[in-house]
Amino acid sequence: MSSFLARTARDLLRTVWGADPSAEPVRRPVRRRWFTPLLRPAGLLAWIGLTAVTQRYYQDNRHLNALVAAGLAILVMAPLLFVRAKPVWAWRLTAVGLVLGTYHRVDAEAWPWVVTNVLVALVALFYVAMRAPFGVTLWSTVISCLILWWAVPTANGASATLLVVAVVILGEQIQVRRRAQAELHVQEERSELAEARRALLEERARIARELHDVVAHSMSLLAVRAETAPYRLPDLPESARAEFVEVAASARQTLVELRRMLGALRTSPGEPERAPQPALTDLPELIGTARNAGLRIDAQLTLDGEVTPATGLAAYRIVQEALSNAARHAAGARVHVTVQVRGGHLELVIRNEPGPEPATVAGSGHGLLGMRERAVVLGGTLRAEPTADGGFEVVATLPVEETQ
Repeated sequence: MSSFLARTARDLLRTVWGADPSAEPVRRPVRRRWFTPLLRPAGLLAWIGLTAVTQRYYQDNRHLNALVAAGLAILVMAPLLFVRAKPVWAWRLTAVGLVLGTYHRVDAEAWPWVVTNVLVALVALFYVAMRAPFGVTLWSTVISCLILWWAVPTANGASATLLVVAVVILGEQIQVRRRAQAELHVQEERSELAEARRALLEERARIARELHDVVAHSMSLLAVRAETAPYRLPDLPESARAEFVEVAASARQTLVELRRMLGALRTSPGEPERAPQPALTDLPELIGTARNAGLRIDAQLTLDGEVTPATGLAAYRIVQEALSNAARHAAGARVHVTVQVRGGHLELVIRNEPGPEPATVAGSGHGLLGMRERAVVLGGTLRAEPTADGGFEVVATLPVEETQ
């Protein structure tokens, strides 16, 4: 109980005072269009226009002098200038603006604030819900509702409270979705890094095999022939015998250096990773993360059968790549995922329906190639092709047991 009260008091203090606790937004690549450079000037002009409208309202309806009306209008509209960078500080200023916005209220007014004042407050609260921790969002909502109930009659206050709660819930949902997208992006980066590391190690192993099969074998034969030359050719002079001994010694030394180089090539750089690799049982978590990122997925997972770790890892990576392709090339389309063990094989079917809009991102084909290679290495098959209705389907069959 004491820890709950301490945490609640800490969240309240973070809400009303101190540095802005909002997290940095998830950065996405922005496609620049012809009108992109005009957005900032247009936004500034709109802000100036709304500020002038607010000032005129205070002058005409509340009969304030021009200087006081201008100051109050700037106070009300100022949070819009930095709400994206510092949403909690913007909300704090809007709370002050809501209190001062009732200054010199006329009885004929049905609402204690200017419309722009309410809109700015809702925008600030939305950004708080989208970026700030939950405790700060909760206290911001409570304080905003208290100001509403203080200034607005009960009937209007109830409807305004519902609007505030709806804005906060929308912001929280967007924050959850962005976090899920960030986690999915991190997983994709880790997968690509693991693929690159695996390709590097495979290339190093191939070079080591080539050196062993060609150079080391030839040097071994050279050393043996040089050492046995005096016995095979008994009439050799002493100078020739000494020459063969030096050749054999040089060959042996070269073999020692080759063994050292082969050992370095077969050793992975750095410490080995101790984190477990994904398995077949991790597919529900992967699909849940993709759903939180906005994918509409219908999943039928039958994970009762036993599969080898290699098959489980390959199945996980194939489903992960297929979901990434669906999100990239058919955004908004429904995806159907079926995983089952049947007849000694693990069957994977990932099919996405056609997207609502044509894909604008061209694929390189490396993802499909990687999925096919994973299946072929295990002795399985993979088919990836468009469907008749304009969607795309990936069907993979992987052996449950290792093939010799």
